[in-house]
Amino acid sequence: MSHSPPTPDSAGQQGRQKVAYYIGERLCERRLEQAAEIFITYLRDRRFCVCCLRLLFTAMQTSLNFCRLLAARPDCVDTLVAASLGKMELDDQEAGVAAEMATHCVSILLIQLQDIPQSLEPHSQSLCQAFADSQPASQAAAAGLLLSQLAQRGPAQRLPPTDVLARCVADAFAEFDERACAARTPFAFGALDGCLTACRLALTQQDGAADEADLAHQFLGSPLLPAVWRRLSALMTAQTPQRAADEAEDSSACWPALWQAVSPQGLQSLLHFSLSVFGREQFAAVQLMAEPGEPMLACLCRLLSQQCLDAVQLSQAAQVNSQEIIADIVLSCCQLLCFPFGLDCDEETLTAIVHGLVDNGLFSSLFHALLKFVPEQQRDVPLELASRLLVCEPVLVDTMIDLIQRREIASLLAGIVYQEAAMRPKSAAAGTGPIERDATARRQHQLLACQSDCLVMLSHLARVSDKAVQPILQLLTSRDPDLSALSRLIGESSWPVVQSRALNLLANLLKAGPESTCQALLRCPRPLSEAVGLFSRPGSDDTAVKNALLVCSNAAFNSDSLYAKLEPAVAPALQLLKSRSAKVRLCAAAAIGNFGLHPGGGLNRALIAGKAAANLLDCARADPVAEVREACLSSLRVLIGRQPALLAEAKRLGLSRPLQTDRRLNGLPHSAQLLALLQS
Repeated sequence: MSHSPPTPDSAGQQGRQKVAYYIGERLCERRLEQAAEIFITYLRDRRFCVCCLRLLFTAMQTSLNFCRLLAARPDCVDTLVAASLGKMELDDQEAGVAAEMATHCVSILLIQLQDIPQSLEPHSQSLCQAFADSQPASQAAAAGLLLSQLAQRGPAQRLPPTDVLARCVADAFAEFDERACAARTPFAFGALDGCLTACRLALTQQDGAADEADLAHQFLGSPLLPAVWRRLSALMTAQTPQRAADEAEDSSACWPALWQAVSPQGLQSLLHFSLSVFGREQFAAVQLMAEPGEPMLACLCRLLSQQCLDAVQLSQAAQVNSQEIIADIVLSCCQLLCFPFGLDCDEETLTAIVHGLVDNGLFSSLFHALLKFVPEQQRDVPLELASRLLVCEPVLVDTMIDLIQRREIASLLAGIVYQEAAMRPKSAAAGTGPIERDATARRQHQLLACQSDCLVMLSHLARVSDKAVQPILQLLTSRDPDLSALSRLIGESSWPVVQSRALNLLANLLKAGPESTCQALLRCPRPLSEAVGLFSRPGSDDTAVKNALLVCSNAAFNSDSLYAKLEPAVAPALQLLKSRSAKVRLCAAAAIGNFGLHPGGGLNRALIAGKAAANLLDCARADPVAEVREACLSSLRVLIGRQPALLAEAKRLGLSRPLQTDRRLNGLPHSAQLLALLQS
């Protein structure tokens, strides 16, 4: 693979790093102790202070030995602290540059040593306090990074009070200008990363949930989060990502304004902080998303866009855990965007948010993220968000139909629907230890959620658009031509939710695309057989039984070609007229009527043997729910009106007498027509 030559700037940066590393390593040699002493003396000299700090800034990032040498010299640390706090006698302009550079040098010392050196301990509190007093914003950003490093390695008391912290961070974001910075933030940090990390640490380092809740409310009462999201929006729109081949080796080529201010790791801190704060008061997140002019919603959508995620991947190419960082950003954004759907929002607010998500192209972005960046075990939240959006917004139906006709999306969804782990019984982890059982249970729950949401999306498509039937059938048969996996979901799954949604999908396919689906079931009848077997099985879930009845009812309604497969369903359906669930009784009554809908009487023998007419009339007389009574009479009218054998059986049983004498049936729809048929 060919590589573009380095730009003059990157070549110069590499050269400076090599020179600084060489100087730092040489000054660590015992025979050059005097030279090191002279260098530290120059650091204290106002004429050479800034130049020495620039050399320190680069050398400390490249040489761990040099950092150890400086940490072992209290006089050197004292000088760095004095420069950081603005206590050196320098011109105003040089004092600002020196303060920013020295602050970064102290941060580098902590990062490299992964500890607070003993020589720095006496100054730690004053350095933390300096964050609240730092001006301008570039110095505040540098002080924020130092504050976060100190807080990660020391007690939480080092952080300023919450109101001070929130105000200072909001001001830093509002006023920050990368052009005013004396140097780029060390390592891979963004200039404002430290401010965000400090806010996150303020929440996570508390002793109890009550303290964390109190702090979250304090942050919500401040202008912090609106200011941060506004600044982030401005940074994201400052420059369109450039992805030309000659820039592919330089991470700064993608959204340089954003990455210089907030790195991908900084985005993680912001998203985790937002989740912690808004998790305590989700309505506040919804209000900020729905507020006209506030960019939080658009920012979250843009963070999930293909352009942004590809740019993050490019900027993190050298990081070992780059995929984990991107997946974490995706999941955190999706969790925030799920808040409005989990609350009892008013319709106007929810509609405004849904339209905002759709207008910002979120739906397609979710599937790109699922395909490219989200691990299999973490797909549940993005899929939940996608399913809620699809169900809420009709305009996305055609988009989803187009997506499932793409091979990679169809393969993704088919793989999730038919994943084996979610079909295993709940006792699969029996015999293992408690930790393993908990991990297995969480894993199965995530797979179950993914499977359920995919089934919801496919079922919704089939329910609202007949154009979706053929693509869905192709998706279901792409990996499983005989539909055996769908049959297992219906008949063998120990998860009632998955079982019920698989049945609902099949019922909607039969309703929307009867010809295609009936042909598929004639070729592969096992799903229908499993549905029939489900409602004769003791202990089946009521919702699953209802949906199984809908499958049989829709199959019988569309064609008599499936009557032979439905004959075992007649007797159990008649028994379900006595179910405790009104919805089950209603669906059972409708299904029984459809069993006699078509000429030819393919199911007459089973209907007569089960005394269908008498059972329907008994249910119509006794059921407490008017809708069920009407459904029973409607189905009875279909049976005796279209099947002469059933009419003769009803006359033989004398069913006209109850219709004449039972006052509960008087005035109900179909009762007069039934009586006329029976008396004809």
